[in-house]
Amino acid sequence: MKYRADIDGLRALAVIPVILFHAGIGLFKGGFVGVDAFFVISGYLITTILIEDMENKRFSVANFYERRARRILPALFFVILVCTPFAWVVLSDASLSKFGSGLIGVSVFLSNVVFWRQQGYFDESAELNPILHTWSLSVEEQYYVLFPIFLILAWRFGKNSVFWMIVIIATISFILSEWGWRNKPVANFYLAPTRAWELFAGSIAAFIVRKKGVQKNNFLSLFGLAAIIFSIFAYDESTPFPSVYTLIPVLGVVLLVLYANEETLAARLLGHKVIVGVGLISYSAYLWHQPVFAIVRVYMRKISLGGYTTLILITATFILSYLSWRFIEKPFRNRVFLNKISVFALSFTSLLVIFTLGYVSRQAVVGVEDRLAYQLSQNDYIYFENMDERRFMEARLLYPLKPVSTIVVGSSRVMQIDSSIIGEDIQSFTVSGASIEDDIAFGLEALAKLNYENIYIAADPWLFNQHDGQNRYQAISELLDYWIKSIESNLPPKQFLDSSLRKTEITPASNAFSS
Repeated sequence: MKYRADIDGLRALAVIPVILFHAGIGLFKGGFVGVDAFFVISGYLITTILIEDMENKRFSVANFYERRARRILPALFFVILVCTPFAWVVLSDASLSKFGSGLIGVSVFLSNVVFWRQQGYFDESAELNPILHTWSLSVEEQYYVLFPIFLILAWRFGKNSVFWMIVIIATISFILSEWGWRNKPVANFYLAPTRAWELFAGSIAAFIVRKKGVQKNNFLSLFGLAAIIFSIFAYDESTPFPSVYTLIPVLGVVLLVLYANEETLAARLLGHKVIVGVGLISYSAYLWHQPVFAIVRVYMRKISLGGYTTLILITATFILSYLSWRFIEKPFRNRVFLNKISVFALSFTSLLVIFTLGYVSRQAVVGVEDRLAYQLSQNDYIYFENMDERRFMEARLLYPLKPVSTIVVGSSRVMQIDSSIIGEDIQSFTVSGASIEDDIAFGLEALAKLNYENIYIAADPWLFNQHDGQNRYQAISELLDYWIKSIESNLPPKQFLDSSLRKTEITPASNAFSS
């Protein structure tokens, strides 16, 4: 495959806005579109390699996966290995559990699915997750796994048929993303089915370039460059993504791929040696920037870092990127340095290590809800962040509570009801998105424990989680089952939760809370 300096320039144009966006520089409020540019570039490069191998009858799944492993895993493993000890030191219990889940997701190429279930990309807490950015790597890895298999199966129908199959799949994926941002915005952002059309846009460009070569058109190539730059500065977190808006940066990259012949002004701009240099280390830069910013933000306890700190961290990101490119990426791409068997053996080992680090991270904070509930039973105030609210409320009912005659159960709609509003001391057992199941479990367990006289009840519109696809109540399924059976048997209320039977070991306060 002929080297194109402008493609490395495109990589730089993709990674710099992403870094500046995550650095919190408001001017680059649409910098996240750099990820979309990466998707198109990956689709173009991978498809070019694959169809060339197919045409020359030298395609090998093992060789393809070997090349991908050499390209992706060494630097990824090194960055995770370096940032994990820092995460163990600075992250709270709840964040460390989320970090562990993310590592497990990374190890099986499904971190995008993990983060879809955990948080939105534009949540403020996302800025504190050191490995949130690996979601896009998982999308690409899923493409790397499935696309070659698709080509093997479809190639028998001819290259032209394969091209139109890709066009049809891309169109379906695009339509799905238009539906997704309106109905399932978080899933739409993270999951491969609504991102596939961006990768396939690069694949379509690869087929066209393979047939016609890279054309020379100054107007279209500069228009493509302008489209990318426009979206970086015009878009922000409120822009639906991916959606029809994503067409602008995606088509911008496609135009550059198709029409930025080396003689065009756009190719000469992107091919400048400084820009190409940044493009060469762009993968390492993408890997490093998120953990660097997130860990420092957690340590300093603030999202906005200030000008000098931000500049220092950006500089540190590029220094680390150069070092990992020079001493990790380049050596592992050298077939003389490492043969195929060694690559697969080390790849499997590195993924197993990442999985183990994730599992250990999760296990280290098992029972955080119980520990926080215990601390609250001994103190007037604790600090906590995102966790399993239902497990926390279950633990509240496990430990000593001040006797009251009134309680509140229900969703976030009634969380603000407190003692000052009611005019007497109350206990609140409210959780986000409460259902009838939550109200039954907490209301009756509280009745057995507190023998209250009054209860305020609220539920979100879906009411019954079991019958509408919601599953949050399952965190307290044993408690719910106990009270359902008690109701059906018409038994008098008898407390189910018993601290003497709880397996969680209560330890002194850690950095997860203060009292």
